[in-house]
Amino acid sequence: MKNTVIVTIFFILFSFVLPTAGNTENYTEKELSDHKMIAVLWSNISAEYRALCYQAYNMATIQLEQAVSKHKRKDKPLAVVVDCDDTVLFDGPFQAYLIEHGKSFNSTDWEKWVNEAKAVPVPGALEFLQFAEKNKCEVFYVPNRKNKTELKGTMENLKRAGFPNVDETHVLLKTDSSDKQLRFNEIKKTHNVVLYIGDNLNDLPIGTRNHKNEERVSITDSQKNHFGINYIVLPNPMYGGWEDVFAPNYFKLTPYQKKILHRSLLNSWTPEN
Repeated sequence: MKNTVIVTIFFILFSFVLPTAGNTENYTEKELSDHKMIAVLWSNISAEYRALCYQAYNMATIQLEQAVSKHKRKDKPLAVVVDCDDTVLFDGPFQAYLIEHGKSFNSTDWEKWVNEAKAVPVPGALEFLQFAEKNKCEVFYVPNRKNKTELKGTMENLKRAGFPNVDETHVLLKTDSSDKQLRFNEIKKTHNVVLYIGDNLNDLPIGTRNHKNEERVSITDSQKNHFGINYIVLPNPMYGGWEDVFAPNYFKLTPYQKKILHRSLLNSWTPEN
């Protein structure tokens, strides 16, 4: 409720007051992108980031081992469903490029990055997915990369890195809809999905897509017993669905509007004295 009130006040201010302020036009995308520098640095170089990735995939291995031990021949084949970006392929260098050049995300640069096929595996991802293949558990890659322009680069990158099941049956990119649930449903028709793995709640079949932040938090709390069991979440402070819900049409806001909104959403401590 508090955040909803804050966002409402924010839009009233920008509709009637803040657009007239002289410094709004001088605040650039480069200055805004600098705010992400610590998050990108942490993901690119910290040992803690690597530790959390290993922790996630260690947990995934434990759950898969249990599923394999219980699997019977008459059952559907086992499968794991994974996102690609910052789940199995690390996009930190692309995020660093955006900061260095003062840019926001754009399709032109993104497609160049994808089609160069140079992303390295997220720590722990390659070993886990090779373990899945060895145990006759199929891997389905379900990112929201564009099937029309990014399938070739995605498959080349996955193959270069040594990931299993890299073919058009198992690499299911976005065609018409960003809703991954549609692709999840198709996989479930033929396979028993042991795990869903991603860096974004929208990578999981829990229904957070197009919901406000309060609703996403509530859904997450309701699913708390499934995290680490059926759902594995990788760390990613650089970008994600958590940004989309800051405000309606968030990505259409100006850099200055985003700056003010970010500050307004901080849940800060106030000393009593």
